[in-house]
Amino acid sequence: ASTRRDKDKKKIDDFITAGPGFELMNKMITLAMKRGAGGSAISKEEMTQMTQVQKDVRQLFRKIDINGDGMITRDELGSVMKQLGAFDQDTLDEMFDQVDHNQDGKLSVDEFL
Repeated sequence: ASTRRDKDKKKIDDFITAGPGFELMNKMITLAMKRGAGGSAISKEEMTQMTQVQKDVRQLFRKIDINGDGMITRDELGSVMKQLGAFDQDTLDEMFDQVDHNQDGKLSVDEFL
């Protein structure tokens, strides 16, 4: 039997893999892998794409940053998850903790990227 958490995770996964975030994430991953150790040099076109992806991510970050303080809190991320119809506290905590690298309870744009 599928739990609510499983259903919520599926909604988020579907948003990432088939929704508006897919192309953006795919470009970021492809370019980041190419930049990795032993990878080939990034072309001017790819650098332009990466710059655009970063701009798009920053724009998305600002939309999630409801109070405009330059940080995303659990409450702000939870609000977005609710709007997507995929809110579950355990899922929110898991996602937030994975991204909050410095464990200060807030997500900076650099952690978000």
